[in-house]
Amino acid sequence: MLPTPQFLYTSQLDYLVRAVRIEELPRQKAVFEAQKEEDRSRYELEVVEKAKTDRINWDADVKDKAALSSCAVFGHTSAFEDLIMNARRIVHDAACKSEDERAEMEAEKEKFARARQRKVDEERRIMEERVAAEKVSNINQ
Repeated sequence: MLPTPQFLYTSQLDYLVRAVRIEELPRQKAVFEAQKEEDRSRYELEVVEKAKTDRINWDADVKDKAALSSCAVFGHTSAFEDLIMNARRIVHDAACKSEDERAEMEAEKEKFARARQRKVDEERRIMEERVAAEKVSNINQ
């Protein structure tokens, strides 16, 4: 039995792919390793630069803190914060109370609306039963 043309084409394609892989694989590995080394060195440089800038920023922040702490304003801020927070707490409590009252009123309105709807539905059902009973009685007569 002779091999089919399709089998011949696929086997030739397999040989070609295998040959390309054998030749290209070392090149691809070399390119990948080079890229990895370049990325590693760039990352190390970025880390060093970031550490330098962070140190400069930290030194500047220390100087700013020393300058601000000499003003002696921070000792009085806690009393100011307490005063403001008490005022905010009062406003917040009032807002919470009014919202709770509104929610209770809305829930009560919805409860009454549901009760009215049930009453209307029940009346409609009773009326439909009467109409159905009258139709049945009219049919039987």
